Amino acid sequence: MNIIKINMEQLKKYYFLYVFMFTISSLFAQEINFTEAPEDYQLYARDTSDSAQVFISGNVKGEPNFEEFTLKVFKDGKLYDTKKDSLKNKKFSISTKIHAGLHQFRFEFYIKKNNKDSLYLMANHVVCGDAYIITGQSNSHASSRLSTYNNPYCRSFGVKTGYEAYNEDDKKVRWGLATGNCPNLKKRYRNLKLLSKTNSLLNDALQKK
Repeated sequence: MNIIKINMEQLKKYYFLYVFMFTISSLFAQEINFTEAPEDYQLYARDTSDSAQVFISGNVKGEPNFEEFTLKVFKDGKLYDTKKDSLKNKKFSISTKIHAGLHQFRFEFYIKKNNKDSLYLMANHVVCGDAYIITGQSNSHASSRLSTYNNPYCRSFGVKTGYEAYNEDDKKVRWGLATGNCPNLKKRYRNLKLLSKTNSLLNDALQKK
């Protein structure tokens, strides 16, 4: 009885392993490459019509196991737009338009397999509005631990590390919520105040002479 029990347990393990490997192999039978797609927290700059066109396009390497795809767009959590299309020569392309304003959009890209839509890509907290590029040296570095203001619709691209060097993880950061804080700036701010006070006392002493 013990031998049969062990064999049955082994058979169950092999069965689940077979199902798992079959599922994985079916997923990797094709490779979907996106040449253009929205990202989480991305900002789309509005055009002269106070809106922006959002594209999702790419191609399929290998033998596709789907033909139709769907794009669903949600505005502030409510369904805003739905677009459907089909593959053409292993390529796909679909677009929608979003308008500027205090709104956040979510994009869901589905592929149709076995008459059922399967979610393949999602981008959340996307906004549309104005983009500003600020350049300069320390006078354009608007970081301060004294700045506590934030806004759910403000975005920044990349990462700022204050007065520290960039590392490999920093290079991976793309879109995110804008913030005015950066590490070690409070200490630097305190040192600058101390230096300013010292210079002021020195100037007073020189003037008295």
